[in-house]
Amino acid sequence: MSDEKKSKLSQINLSKEILLIITILAVTIILSIITYQYSNTSASQILELSENEIRAEAKIQSHHIANEFATKVGVITSNLEIISHSKTILNKDVPDSVPLFNSAQKSTADLTGVYAWIGKDGKLLWTTAGMKNIGTDVSNGDYYSKPKQTLMPYYSNTIEVKNGTLALTISYPIFTNDSDKANSFNGVIVAGVPISKLGQFAKDNLAPGYENSLGLMDKGGILLYSSNSTTSNTKFIGKNIFGKEIQSVIPSDIKDQFNTFVRNSLNGQTGYVDFSYMGKTTTIAYDPIKIGNDSFGVIYVSAPHDFTLNAVALAEQPRLVNLISIVIVGLITVLIAVILFTWNNRLKKLVEDRTRDLKLTNDSLKEANDHLIALEKMEREFINIAAHELKTPVQSVVLMSEEIEENLKKESEKINLSRDYAEIIVRNTKRISGLINSLLMVSKLEHRKFQLNEEKINLQEKILKVIEEIRPLVGKEQDVKIVFNPQSTGNILVNADKNMLYEVISNLLVNAIKFTKHGIIEINVSSKDGYALVAIRDTGVGISPEIAGTLFGKFISTQGTGLGLFISKNIIEMHGGKIWAENNSDGKGATFFFTLQLV
Repeated sequence: MSDEKKSKLSQINLSKEILLIITILAVTIILSIITYQYSNTSASQILELSENEIRAEAKIQSHHIANEFATKVGVITSNLEIISHSKTILNKDVPDSVPLFNSAQKSTADLTGVYAWIGKDGKLLWTTAGMKNIGTDVSNGDYYSKPKQTLMPYYSNTIEVKNGTLALTISYPIFTNDSDKANSFNGVIVAGVPISKLGQFAKDNLAPGYENSLGLMDKGGILLYSSNSTTSNTKFIGKNIFGKEIQSVIPSDIKDQFNTFVRNSLNGQTGYVDFSYMGKTTTIAYDPIKIGNDSFGVIYVSAPHDFTLNAVALAEQPRLVNLISIVIVGLITVLIAVILFTWNNRLKKLVEDRTRDLKLTNDSLKEANDHLIALEKMEREFINIAAHELKTPVQSVVLMSEEIEENLKKESEKINLSRDYAEIIVRNTKRISGLINSLLMVSKLEHRKFQLNEEKINLQEKILKVIEEIRPLVGKEQDVKIVFNPQSTGNILVNADKNMLYEVISNLLVNAIKFTKHGIIEINVSSKDGYALVAIRDTGVGISPEIAGTLFGKFISTQGTGLGLFISKNIIEMHGGKIWAENNSDGKGATFFFTLQLV
């Protein structure tokens, strides 16, 4: 081959190489630009997801704490209403009213500091704080004058009670149903809520594990609590948020936004606001504490966007690499292509992993929020159920007591009380006692303050004794027969707490009687694989599909308080056994089972 042809061939190959390099350069630059744009989009998505997570978490917490406050203040208001309508109060019987006040203070001591009784003339008749101030004229206080004017409950702004102590008050008027409204007023029942207890209550309900701050303000804009208060700013507690003292320390860059946000929250709105200052962003979520149409205050949860700083650093890393790769792309084209490919894949994986993690976190938050809502619903339903369960027996006992009271007014040394009246009093007193005992047992079980006194027990004999005690509970209108069919002729012995075992068997039998109008309740006992198996089968209405999945949960019931099965489950599990239930295959009734280890 001639030199001329070789030269031409070399030129052609060089042109191809140059063209190849230029093509690679162009493709690399285009890929670099595309990758850079992609990293920007991915970074924005990461930032948006992380910020949404912070906002959602702050909003859930503020909503939860506000609801807890509303529930507790509702209990206090109910206590005041009950006391104001009691017969001893209407009769101005101070000594007999003392237990009512002491009981109310004990039930809400985590929030209230004192309960007091103010007479029609504005003078203090009684207080749980002691006898020192009895007779003091307090008629100039809003907690007295407002309910006197409106005959409605009143929730005050922050007031100074004594020695610089700050508190909120909840007051309820005492009145009769006279047509003359002016003459129906007979005084006021007041509960005092120290702001120190408000702060502790709020702190106790803040979910652990988060770097969030907590604030509390009354409906008039007085700062009541701040969880990030330091020695230098505790002086702001008890000050108005719009006063000069606080306004002077708010940065001018965010003052207008801050004041607008506070006004919206005090007007009963709910939501959140993002504040950016000195390169840092914080979300503040707020929810009003409302009792019906009345406002008690506002809860604020402050969540810093510290997590988003990590997301920013993660997003900036591939951006920097892409910029550097564009600068040196002409010198090491192939290497840059490899680097870009590698980093692109790494970025994609990081984004996918972070997106997946954030999605899982959001799903967890949603699940937690749903759980909080369900708990709140169950607790409210339980309050209604407990009130309903107590109302009938309490009214019956009160009516009978009034009948006895009328007899006491007579000069006779003996009281004539019919057998029917006596039975009503005994029966309803037992109902009240049973409900209280159930609540106490639930509290002990949940706080692990319960010890078993185990001993060797003949299970068949124990069941027979329980049947004999429970059998009288079958109503006259019920056509129900209770049958015991042990499947073993020998004794079945277990180690158990006899009182707790009675509680389980009686709960299950009473439950079967409650839901069975006609038919048979059959109790079977057998032993297998080292365990005793007890089965209580009825021919009643069966288990509703709506509660089947949560049958042994707290407050789960279509009748009653829903505590019996919850208590039974905990007792059996403390003994190392199991308890479950299922509808019968013939469609008539249900069967409850539990096991205990044999001796």
